[in-house]
Amino acid sequence: MKKILFIEDDPILGSVYETQLKKAGYHTTLARDGEAGLSALQRGIPDLVVLDVNLPKISGIELLKILNTTDGLRDIPVIVFTNAFQQDVLAQVKLQNPKRILPKSRYVPREVLQIIRELLNDGPTESPDLADEQPSFGRGESTASVVFQKRLPGLLEECRRMLHEANKQTTPDARSNRLRSLRELIHTLSGGATAAGRKMQAYFCEALEAFVSEVVADPVKLSGTCLRTITQAVDFLFEEFNSGKPNETPAGLNFNVLAVDDDAISRRAICVALGRINQKAIEAKSVMEALQKTRQQKFDLIFLDVDMPEMNGFELCTEIRKTELNKTAPIIFVTGMTDLQSRANSMLSGGTDFIGKPFQFMELAVKSLIHLLRSKLR
Repeated sequence: MKKILFIEDDPILGSVYETQLKKAGYHTTLARDGEAGLSALQRGIPDLVVLDVNLPKISGIELLKILNTTDGLRDIPVIVFTNAFQQDVLAQVKLQNPKRILPKSRYVPREVLQIIRELLNDGPTESPDLADEQPSFGRGESTASVVFQKRLPGLLEECRRMLHEANKQTTPDARSNRLRSLRELIHTLSGGATAAGRKMQAYFCEALEAFVSEVVADPVKLSGTCLRTITQAVDFLFEEFNSGKPNETPAGLNFNVLAVDDDAISRRAICVALGRINQKAIEAKSVMEALQKTRQQKFDLIFLDVDMPEMNGFELCTEIRKTELNKTAPIIFVTGMTDLQSRANSMLSGGTDFIGKPFQFMELAVKSLIHLLRSKLR
């Protein structure tokens, strides 16, 4: 019987994997943190290690370094779960050269089990087409879905409470502490959604977790618009988890997005931010070009600059609302003007939302996902 060491701090996800692996005939040891994982390695050498990169006590990256630099351990195949949106962490993982790097939200347990069988030469060698696959849960995953559903209302309410506490704080450090707790709750939601096969929700949670992690790491980045975006995202968690809509594979999401700005650098910044969620944008560098495109093509999301030479963004938004194809498309203003009057003008002209300049890439990515997924659900 081949031995697998599974290192995962999420209680629901860890239990599901432990059950599934044992049913598949593997001797499985579940470690709840990096320190427990290291202790398990000292007790015996497994045939394969699966670990989450975000672990308490000893991080997944530190464990990878230990595995790579220790005689008797460096040849063990390792599968690493990562947050696909934390690009700096992903770069560090790649340096350690594990056998497989899996975005955590995109693989349910039965898919990971197939990869394990391939690495251990125990089963099929063909990977499933994740873009076309429809969710069909195994018995262990169905149990996880029930457990997660019971915990879900409490987790969501705790997210909202922790965000309310963060908004009340007057110092950056105190606010960061509350947001750090919020990040852990979102991490739990992501793991539970993954275990239950709810890929869309897990995908969004993973993006939000990455965004909150960035502002926690650097409290200076925590602007008013950042807090507003986090608040919108938590509200969307309630909406999305309680929607009852069928889950779709994130890899299959492709949207038409338009970025309108006379400044080339600003347009490119929007495109780079959208790249974080694997989306591309069509660029329009003038008002007339934007009007032409919106009259010819339907867009799922439109970004508008406010200060443009031919016509300001509010006026352009009014004109876009007159087009047949984009009269209901979500429109986000990207502007340095975030005063109350500008916010009121954005709504009066038909805008859906706004984001302040300069923006963080993950902030724009999360805000985009809120509007794109909400539109798709409808």
